[in-house]
Amino acid sequence: MKTTAVIELLVESLRTGQSVDVSELADRMISAQDFANLVSGRSVVPRDEIHPRGLRVKGLHITGDIDWTHDRWSAVHLEEAKFDGPIWAGGLRVDGEFAIINSQLHGVEFFDAR
Repeated sequence: MKTTAVIELLVESLRTGQSVDVSELADRMISAQDFANLVSGRSVVPRDEIHPRGLRVKGLHITGDIDWTHDRWSAVHLEEAKFDGPIWAGGLRVDGEFAIINSQLHGVEFFDAR
């Protein structure tokens, strides 16, 4: 995963549980795969170092195929996010809150998600 300003802010949020606003960044994009790797603890911030409040971000743009089927994440709160495609998240497990608020979605499937 290439380190960018948006990645640095997301890592900060994961470690502190504080909200970050990336809406004013020139490049506020992250691939769906890199996003999943961050919030699952598979890269950069290990799962045991993620704050209990998880990721809290405003203005993120998630790109690419969004297949989060059978993934396991920390808590996630997305506000004013943009998703390039539909979200497939059957069997997704989230440890805490999962919220998508005032965001642009092209469809979502959360079959058997918890």
